Amino acid sequence: MGDKLFKTYREQIEILRSRGLKVDEGAIGVLQTENYYNVINGYKDLFLEIASPEEKFKDGADFDEIYALYEFDRELRFIFLKQLLKLETNIKSVIAYKFSEKYGHDNYLKLGNFDTYKNNSELQSIMAVISTLQRAISEQSGKHNAITHYVTKYGYVPFWVLVSVLTFGNISKFYGIMKLTDRQAVAKEFGLQENILRSYLKAMSLFRNICAHDERLYNTKLNGVEIKAGPIHAELQICKNANGKYLQGINDVFSLMICIKELLPQNRTAEFSEMVRIIDGQLKKLSSKIHTININDILHLMGFPENWKEVELSKIQE
Repeated sequence: MGDKLFKTYREQIEILRSRGLKVDEGAIGVLQTENYYNVINGYKDLFLEIASPEEKFKDGADFDEIYALYEFDRELRFIFLKQLLKLETNIKSVIAYKFSEKYGHDNYLKLGNFDTYKNNSELQSIMAVISTLQRAISEQSGKHNAITHYVTKYGYVPFWVLVSVLTFGNISKFYGIMKLTDRQAVAKEFGLQENILRSYLKAMSLFRNICAHDERLYNTKLNGVEIKAGPIHAELQICKNANGKYLQGINDVFSLMICIKELLPQNRTAEFSEMVRIIDGQLKKLSSKIHTININDILHLMGFPENWKEVELSKIQE
């Protein structure tokens, strides 16, 4: 395969036109601002002829449709990231409180305070998390005011202070190595079973990274990570495959919506309803701007069932 040579904006447009895409002169401004790779390579797939041996766009497809999908996905990331950041703070706070309540302010680096390991692989997983905590203290000393204060004055950093510099992925892994009774105590605060919360945290940490790093979200299918199905799947009558496995709301964007629904405190249900309303508005806006594909094509890739808005009325785990 030959090298990918530099192309001017005009040459990029001509390439798209040669493949059957309608492109007006306004596209140059978009490419200057957003980058050809981000817009075209990231969002062209739905607009391509599947049967064509060479890359060819569907009849009537135009650049504005692709850009509309690109903008929709960006808004979707903003919407979910706002909720994820709030939940991240809440989750960190609960885990730090429950762990510190039982083991004290400076015992989060002791191996005996974590889950019993059955083999070297499990031991390595626990030690990897402990090493991450130690590294966070080392890296933030001299940078983060609170951590610097505790290190220099007391020689340790309370866990409830340290969690502020840990990533969502860090805290998800920390929860995963806690003792079963401790995981259950945390999960009880959210009205969930511990294995369900564990699956939620893993999925949410990955979705959080996607949103924060401006990666494509709408058609994401998490690789090797699935949330545990619960009452919401049954209430919405989501379809199953021949093996009884749900086909939506497991590792897609709808699964993220389910996580948020179940983890939001009861006093923030109006906030979830507002999120549903905003997403619906963005979907309607996108629908008005596309004609080569149907909005149902987008909903399918997001994992949204036809009755997806009813998730707002669904009961949470009991």
